[in-house]
Amino acid sequence: MKIKKYSEYLEDKSSLNENQFFDSRDQIESWLEEMDIKDYTINKDLSVDVKGNVYIPSKKLQAIPIKFNSVGGGFYCYNNPKLTTLEGSPNSVGGYFYCSNNPQLTSLEGSPNSVGGNFYCYDNPKLTSLNGLYIQFDLSKLYIDDNKIHLIWDWLESI
Repeated sequence: MKIKKYSEYLEDKSSLNENQFFDSRDQIESWLEEMDIKDYTINKDLSVDVKGNVYIPSKKLQAIPIKFNSVGGGFYCYNNPKLTTLEGSPNSVGGYFYCSNNPQLTSLEGSPNSVGGNFYCYDNPKLTSLNGLYIQFDLSKLYIDDNKIHLIWDWLESI
């Protein structure tokens, strides 16, 4: 079986399951290799744990096609002009989480539940609320400048 590169999936998403994610270990390994992500474990449920950092900025992602479970370092998914969702982001990030400069991002659904460092989510012009941000941490580590977020007090009351 020939494994497609992720760039080939930008046009044809037929090999992604209905939830946007690859559904085979071979596809996941191929994508991780293409993104130069090292030191990872693919779990039985096909989620991925990474011991170090995950750098996937400026990759023209429309979606994150695998489900990260845990990332020991930072998770960097900024500057993806077509990224519309954070689904696939890790549940837990040991370092910083960067999801800035994604002009099509409309929601924080799928963002991590735990971040050890700062949470950077600035310059996402279609982001109008913090709905989907279920993380509990020191709010001084949350950077949300240059978004159209109007209802921060509603979000604060919901947590």
